[in-house]
Amino acid sequence: MGYRNFILNMSIHNDIVLGLCGLLLCFLVWKEVRRVRRAWLPARLLATVLATGSLAGLGLSWLEGTRPPVAALSKEKEKAAGILSVDWPREIMEGQRLRVQGRVMEMGRVVLMGLGGVLDSAKTDSLFELSTVPAHRGRAVYRLALVNGNDTIDKMDIPVLVDTAPRLRVLVLASAPGPENTFLISWLAQKGYGVASRVAVSRGRYANSFANMAERSLSELTIPLLSAFDLVITDSMPAILQQATEKGLGVIIRVDSASQRQPAGLSLHGMGRQLVLFQDTSFSWVLSGRQSDYSEYWAGLLQRAAGRQPVDEKWSWSPRCPSVGEPMVLILQKAGAQIPQGFVETADGLQTSCYLAEDMTLPFIWRGSYWPRASGWHTVHTSGGDTTWWYVWPQKSHRAVASKVGGMREAGMGGSVWLFAVFLLSVIFLWIEKSRLVI
Repeated sequence: MGYRNFILNMSIHNDIVLGLCGLLLCFLVWKEVRRVRRAWLPARLLATVLATGSLAGLGLSWLEGTRPPVAALSKEKEKAAGILSVDWPREIMEGQRLRVQGRVMEMGRVVLMGLGGVLDSAKTDSLFELSTVPAHRGRAVYRLALVNGNDTIDKMDIPVLVDTAPRLRVLVLASAPGPENTFLISWLAQKGYGVASRVAVSRGRYANSFANMAERSLSELTIPLLSAFDLVITDSMPAILQQATEKGLGVIIRVDSASQRQPAGLSLHGMGRQLVLFQDTSFSWVLSGRQSDYSEYWAGLLQRAAGRQPVDEKWSWSPRCPSVGEPMVLILQKAGAQIPQGFVETADGLQTSCYLAEDMTLPFIWRGSYWPRASGWHTVHTSGGDTTWWYVWPQKSHRAVASKVGGMREAGMGGSVWLFAVFLLSVIFLWIEKSRLVI
């Protein structure tokens, strides 16, 4: 019923757009016909029709873009019960939560399985969201299934790549001892971060500690000292930290919500980032057994504040969910005058060259065609470049996989651009003609 209501609401919205544009067209045509000047009347009427029609098309395209992601399904799939659509991040950082969202067409229990057990489940007949914090690093294929009792109605693979978070060098500065700093420093050390801490214990006296890095003097904060760290977590913001932020240092400022003078959130300062947080008690999550929530929280904060290092090349592909025997396009973003060549390798070690052609508009974009012959994990790289992993589904087994932005909606972007161009040209002509620049 939820899916039928969704389709009905979309139809009503489309009718409203078309009705309003139809009324607008009738009014504009009536105004044109009643004008005293009859010169260029056919051209004016044509421009009016084109402008109104393109406006209606833009409105329908916008409504299409506001829909939640739903996969294009075959008629057979629409009639069958099972998983209607599903989406998830194909790549996450270590410590982040994997969220699988989607829609089913029949009452049942949606189960997310992996590593030999059930990770999460929910009973639903429409929308669902399942989540887990992967305990592994690297590649894994989870299994999503819709079950009813002992019967499995539908199932599909959920491939995920868990990237190892870069081991940042973190400096913790605190004006007083406290459990929040104690638990945070311990967690940073356990996760392999290089961490140094300076906690004030009395006026002019500090307690220093180090983990996964060499000891050094922390008595005076200087630019050379701060440049040895990627990130600083502090409860104050001296001028020297502001200067270091301008040069690229990331800073997390934990402030008291009762006395804070700046809003919480992330902001850019020169080449660095500042993330302002209200003083919190996240250590209570650890005490209550919510270690995964604590790890997800701080891993996300560290990545937001430190940012990502620039990469020389970046791979993407279309469609986002390729399958065996169906053509796909590999897209490389890489600067430089040298013509790159891609190399694709399957899970069994078979390597294939992928010849790339430069984009006619964007000189740093290169595209090449590839036909997957085997399912499973693949790699793609250039000569001497970093390796990027991606997954190929078995033939005709990924019909329910949805794309948030890059799949179905990418196809409509070109049409929207042309509709806007027609609308703009028509409006410009009508304005020029009305201004008597066209005789």
